[in-house]
Amino acid sequence: MDEFENEMSHNPRIIQAHKSELAAITLSSTSNLLATASKRGTLIRIFLTTGLCEKIFEFQRGSDTADIYSLAFNCNSDFLCVSSDTGTVHVYSVRDPKLNRKATFQYALNEIYGDLCNFSVNNEQPCICAFSDLQRVVVVSFNGTFYQHILTSNGKCSREVYEIYLDENDGCNF
Repeated sequence: MDEFENEMSHNPRIIQAHKSELAAITLSSTSNLLATASKRGTLIRIFLTTGLCEKIFEFQRGSDTADIYSLAFNCNSDFLCVSSDTGTVHVYSVRDPKLNRKATFQYALNEIYGDLCNFSVNNEQPCICAFSDLQRVVVVSFNGTFYQHILTSNGKCSREVYEIYLDENDGCNF
């Protein structure tokens, strides 16, 4: 027990991420960035995990509430993808937020960015999103659908793959 206690931080940081409960949270591969989404699902916030743990970006997912299913950075933390119950996957540029679209609303002192691009998936089933490489977003839905989109040089998401891996009539009950 003494070994564990010696490894504990004596200066824990508290991040006031959102006013309401968190719905999703993820760390970058190097653990220097933290992304959060609240239960309301309209704003995604990015924080540094070092120093003062300050908020560095705020992204707007939409103006209507949504259940956030997943958040994921690509391996070098240039992009973040977000999936929700709206059937839309949003991709944000973290490295250069000015590449993102303008948000539809702004707070007085905070600059909020919209997404770089987005694409639709089946919104009848929960899904998770992730990056398979620096510029490819993959999405897997509970009903067995698989999507792969590539981020193009002009800031668009172009579908490369769409597959259905589970057949509702195959007799498998999970």
